[in-house]
Amino acid sequence: MVNLSLGTLFVIAATFGSGPLTEGVDYAWSHGAIPVVASGNDNLFGLGIGSSEYGELNALVVGATGRDDMPAGYSSPTGNAKWSLVAP
Repeated sequence: MVNLSLGTLFVIAATFGSGPLTEGVDYAWSHGAIPVVASGNDNLFGLGIGSSEYGELNALVVGATGRDDMPAGYSSPTGNAKWSLVAP
């Protein structure tokens, strides 16, 4: 397993198109590792910036929920991730 809890700006950079971080995630995936990526550590203005772009990322995208089972105020939603997990 490879854990990448990098924060919003790094995740956005990794999910918009191809880049070194996306290539690293794909490399780990192709060699049998399961990359785990934070959905974002701050949900800027509640917009979930970047979360709609996880679709093709070969990683488990994780986020946090509040008591209402909605994304916590500090966590971006997991958007269209192939695989995702949210928990309180």
